[in-house]
Amino acid sequence: MNNGKKILAALCGCVLLAGVGACSSSNSSGVELEFMTGMSTGSRQLKALTSVVEEFEKDNPDIKVTLVPGTNSYESDIKVRLAGHNAPDLWNTHGWSRDRYANFLEPLQDRDWADRMNNTLDNAIKKDDGSFYALPLDAAITGIVYNQTVLDRAGVDVSDIASWEDFSAACDKVVATGATCVAASGKENWTSGDIARCLI
Repeated sequence: MNNGKKILAALCGCVLLAGVGACSSSNSSGVELEFMTGMSTGSRQLKALTSVVEEFEKDNPDIKVTLVPGTNSYESDIKVRLAGHNAPDLWNTHGWSRDRYANFLEPLQDRDWADRMNNTLDNAIKKDDGSFYALPLDAAITGIVYNQTVLDRAGVDVSDIASWEDFSAACDKVVATGATCVAASGKENWTSGDIARCLI
């Protein structure tokens, strides 16, 4: 098991994946790792990851990595696998490595590369004791974009919005002026479910 964890950490450092599973399988020829990528078949991300894994396997011929493309039920698939005590060796996730998956993951804070982590994400991925369980591939920053002219006309002061109730009340004031509070996703289709009320 410890050797499997070391191998996973090495692969993690190589491919910058988001999650590291707790165990791996082995056979007479070496170690086999299942990596649930969460990436679509034919996507640029999966093609790039495939190239990285191919290079990794050349350098580590006793390790076989099976890349599993993502599906529309990817997060549910992960939950089912974890509930069935059949976790993949590695998997990609969004921002839930600490709060949702920490009990299933290998801690990474003692790896020799850990001190080079960008601390921007500390509040999202690290526990109070400094432990963390994922190597971020990228980060998405979200916020609210608003039209100051519309807010002024509605009598809304942004500095007064400190809760969801305040936010909803501000939207109601904007709507009362005839303007629209709209919901919109980002350019990439993976954000289509991430909808928030915006003051525009």
